[in-house]
Formats: sequence, C-alpha cells, structure tokens
Amino acid sequence: MTNQTKPIKSESEFSDNKEWKITKFDRTPIMSTYLVAYVVGEYDYVEIKDSNGVSMKVYTPVGKKEHGRFALDIASKVLPFYAEYFNIKYPIAKADQIAISDFDSAAMENWGLVTYHEMRLLIDPKFSSMETRQHVTIVVAHELAHQWFGNLVTMDWWTDLWLNEGFASWIEYLAVDKFYPEFDIWTQFVADTFARFLIHDALKSSHPIEVPIEHPAEIDGIFDAISYSKGSSVIRMLHDYIGDDAFRKGLHNYLTEYSYKNTVTVNLWSHLSQASNKPVNEVMSSWTLQMGYPLVTVIEEKQPNNTRILKLKQQRFIADGSVDNENLQWKIRITVFTKSNPNLIAKQILMDQPEITITLENVSENDWIKLNYHSIGLYRVKYQSTTLGNLKESIADKKLSSQDRLMTQDDVAALCNAGHQSFVDYLKLILSYQNEDNCTVWKSIGKR
Repeated sequence: MTNQTKPIKSESEFSDNKEWKITKFDRTPIMSTYLVAYVVGEYDYVEIKDSNGVSMKVYTPVGKKEHGRFALDIASKVLPFYAEYFNIKYPIAKADQIAISDFDSAAMENWGLVTYHEMRLLIDPKFSSMETRQHVTIVVAHELAHQWFGNLVTMDWWTDLWLNEGFASWIEYLAVDKFYPEFDIWTQFVADTFARFLIHDALKSSHPIEVPIEHPAEIDGIFDAISYSKGSSVIRMLHDYIGDDAFRKGLHNYLTEYSYKNTVTVNLWSHLSQASNKPVNEVMSSWTLQMGYPLVTVIEEKQPNNTRILKLKQQRFIADGSVDNENLQWKIRITVFTKSNPNLIAKQILMDQPEITITLENVSENDWIKLNYHSIGLYRVKYQSTTLGNLKESIADKKLSSQDRLMTQDDVAALCNAGHQSFVDYLKLILSYQNEDNCTVWKSIGKR
C-alpha cells in the first residue's frame, strides 16, 4: 500500500524491475510542507463515504481491520459536522487515517492522511474499555478539526501555535458532545483540561499563551498544558462570551478570507469582533498576552428587602500563596446565578477593573448564590464561609451542574493549599458530596 495526501492518479511497474512500481498522486492544493505525508507498507483498511460524499478509510495493521471501524464511524460523523459548523466544505477529496505501531507522537493532522499511534486510533470491539473509546473519539475529533483550522488556514509562525491547538482542543469536545452525549464530555473537559490548566498556570514559572519564538529550538517547549489546556479553555470562554451564532459567522469569514494562506491571532479576533459587535481583541489580549489567571474574592453585604450586594476584587492566583508584584489584571466575564433559578444567569458583567460591586435584587437572605456559571470563566472564586456554606445545599441536591459541583470543591481545595482559605471550610463542604453520583466529580475529589 502506498498513500499520500491526495488520491492516487496512476500506478505503473518499473520497466526494469517488476518488484517495484511507480505511484503518481494528484496535485495537492497550496499547503504547508509540514502537512504532507507519505506512507508505504502492508495494511488492511475499512472504508466508507460520509454524508457529503468524502471518501474515508482507516488503515490498520494486517488482520486488524475490524479494529478500525470505531474510528471510521467517528470520522464519518465528525467530518460533516465540521463542514456544517464552519459552513465550508471539506477542502480535499479524501480523509484517510492510518495506525502506525511505532509512531512517536499521539497523532499528526497531515492533510488527507492523518497518522496515529495504534493506541490512539484502534479499538478492539470486544475488549477495549469505555475510557479507551472516549479517548480515541476525542483524538480523532481533534485531528479532523485541524483539517480546517491549521491546514486550510495555517498560523504564520509558532508564536500563534496555541490558537491551532487550543481551538482543536475545544471543538473536539463540541463534536463529541453532539454525537456521544452519554460521555458527559463537558464535565470531563472541566476535570481534565480546565482544571489542568489552572494547576499549571498558577505556577510562577508559567508563561503567556502567546510566546515569542525566536529560534527553532524553542518550539518543542510550547507544546504544553498552556497551549492545549489553557488555549482550549480560552476559546470555550470566548465562544460563550459572544454566542454560538456570532462565533460561527466570524469563524466562517475568517476561514474563507485566509483559506490556503497564513494568518495571525488578531485576524481571528477582528472577524469575531465584526460578527459579534463586542471588543474581542481588547478582552482577549488580557488572557493571551500575560501569564496566569485571577482569583475573584467575593465579599457579601446583605441589605433589606431581599437585596444582596457583592463586592468583587481580582488578583492573580499563585499556587504558593505569594503576592503578584506585577499587579496583573484581566477583563473577566463575571456570571452570577442563584437558588431561585439555577439554570439561568441572573447577572453578568465584564469586570475590567480591580474591584467592582454587583447588586442582586429579589434574592432572599439565605438563598445560595454562585459565580462562574458552568465554570466557563477562567478564574477561581473565594467566598466567605457563610456564602460558601450556603452552597452545600445546591451540591447535595444536585441543583448545581456537574461542572459546577466539580469546580466548587476544586477551587476551595486550591485556596486551602495556597493559604487563602481554611481547611475546615473544605472539610465541611466535602460532606455535601456524600451522595454524589458523577464519577468525574469523584475522580476530581480523589485527586485532592
């Protein structure tokens, strides 16, 4: 078997050696050279055409073709989803995937011929665990997202690597959630991606998402949790900030204008700003050009007539509890929701200064209130003991989403470790999880 980015155009034998043959491939579109792949070897394969007529094959080691059907099924769903989401057809004629036993990376998004380590692509239909199936689903969805975001439009230089990887690491979850809702994949995102970035970016040794790269030797160092985990969390936050319709419109215009070209991050911000009429570049620069993330401290002042006043203060959160001498500030989309309607944001505001005040009307004295709906904002929250104690009810009766239940205890644990909160508060809070039935939430608690 011989394969390349484009379909085979012709094959012929060598005139002087019948054991060899000449394979010619169709001409590729304009593309980055790092995305060209050639594979020669003995393989079995399974094949299908997706709903848009794109030819798809999964190549496996000889005798393992049935192990490729799961990935083929994923690809046949995800590729048309991306074409619809971006409103741009898949750019080339085929979408092949191949398992390589000694591949030294997890996967590589070569255009039309994605290469994988066997463990990232093949599923034994009898013995592979649910966790393994979920992992393969995520990896395949990630690599196919790159066929547009990275391949059709490629970043100008490695400084903007985070946007390639961060975007694919976000939209993979969007696709998987659509086709496999039973995976509860967004809770896993919060546990495995969002919480992971919070750990790494709280270190003094962290770095901004956008890192100037001056020498090729520096490139490998930025393929880290900041590029992937913080990058995808930033995109998730941005998507929520401007809304899905504006996000898709801006993406379509961006991908259309820069098809088969190189681009930079601010070009995407420009298109998303135009589509949403929101100051995307101004807001996002505080998240991409400086390291770290904020801790939002909530001081509550109760007023008569069911009025609650929240005084919010932001400062950089550092894992060892030390003070940020640079006095970094962020533009934070603050969301607040309450007991009276736990599935609706009661108040949202862009916090663009060190301290702000929020007033909530018609919220009784003993009703719980919580910041950061579905844990989408990139910040930790510190509550007073009374405000935190009120949240125990919403955790025990599962009025909070699994994402919010997970991050409530994760925030408090991190604050305790940094010396910002008492471990007594954490121990009291954790009692409200006695009847927790979400395994991902328990997995997070177990790490603490």
